[in-house]
Amino acid sequence: MSDDYWNPMDPKAKAEGWIRGPAERWDVKGAFRVGYHTSINGTMKVRRPATIGRYCAIGDNCRFIASGHETQIVNLQVWLQQEVGAVNESRGKRPIEIGHNVWIGDQVIVLAGVTIGDGAIIGGGAIVTRDVEPFAIVAGAPATMKRYRFHENVRR
Repeated sequence: MSDDYWNPMDPKAKAEGWIRGPAERWDVKGAFRVGYHTSINGTMKVRRPATIGRYCAIGDNCRFIASGHETQIVNLQVWLQQEVGAVNESRGKRPIEIGHNVWIGDQVIVLAGVTIGDGAIIGGGAIVTRDVEPFAIVAGAPATMKRYRFHENVRR
């Protein structure tokens, strides 16, 4: 792994202060990388591939869910599809990418395949179903654009 990204469960990353937060409260399953000096400030659940950039602030009780199910299959239970020999129509492991210097409020859910641009702010309780532009402020369920943090001249 590069010097810029760490596995947050790596004791060295935590001991050196490269990643801050209560690792014992993180439930991580799958590939997960976090950038230098990111703070994860409470309970967090990660399912499948996700990357969080440098200098981010992640609120309590956030979820990053990078897989899902198709709705056109006969039965939505993947285990039952497999038991009866049907093709697993899961949408797969679509990674979540979070840029640098992003602030994610408490109880946010980020769904599969979403990219959050550098400098964005995600309001508490948001459900992020689509990409978020750099320096955008989004909130709600589903998350919608509220405004940009800076004027267009500054964002360039």
